Order: sequence, then structure tokens, then C-alpha cells
Amino acid sequence: MREPKFRAWVERYKKYMPVRSMFFEPISGKLDYINVMATGGKHLMLYPGEFILEQYTGLQDRGKEIYEGDIIRWANSVGREITAPVVWNTRAWCWTAGDYMLGGLLEFDLEVVGNIHEDLKLLEAKE
Repeated sequence: MREPKFRAWVERYKKYMPVRSMFFEPISGKLDYINVMATGGKHLMLYPGEFILEQYTGLQDRGKEIYEGDIIRWANSVGREITAPVVWNTRAWCWTAGDYMLGGLLEFDLEVVGNIHEDLKLLEAKE
């Protein structure tokens, strides 16, 4: 089993930062704060509301890790190009992109083309 891995979108800096550790309240079990690695190796302590946590899916696009919140593109079996964000589907209990289970897309050439924080325009309907 692989260890869970997260990144945090930090709105204040408009960038992703790798999560180094997470701390939870002992009684409630709620997330108390996280430590992230900022530029220059500096550690920052962030509290809920200061970041958006996104989990690594365990999949890669040509060596690049695919995270929740990434926007991926692929051509389906009839050659139609599809672009969709990666999300955790709580009804199906799996990672999905649009109407597709992410694991079922492994036979296609997936490409990470952006993320939902910086590249939302990629998801706009094509005229």
C-alpha cells in the first residue's frame, strides 16, 4: 500500500506547495493545521481556510503525478478529445474525470494540461 500524498493550493500565494505534515485535533480528529514546503525550503504552517488540500491519485502522466484538481485531456476510443478535471467521486468511491473512472482511462494517452485553480478556461465549453 502506498502512503497518501497531498499538495496544497495556497490562495495567498496563488501556487501549489507540497504538504510535509498534517496535524489533527486529538479529541475531534479534525484537521488542525498543515506544514508545507515553500520556496527556498522554508516551512509554512497553514490553517484550514488558508489552503485547499488535493490528494495524489497514484497515477502519472509520462512521469508527472496526477492529483485531484488537475485537468487532464485524452482522446477516447473514437478519437474524440475530452478534457475534464480529476475529482474524488464519493458515490463511486474512486477518482473520476468527467463521466469516466480514472482507472479505466489508463489505456489512453492521458495528459495533464492544467489545474482547476489556474486553468479553469480549459473546461469552458467549446463553441
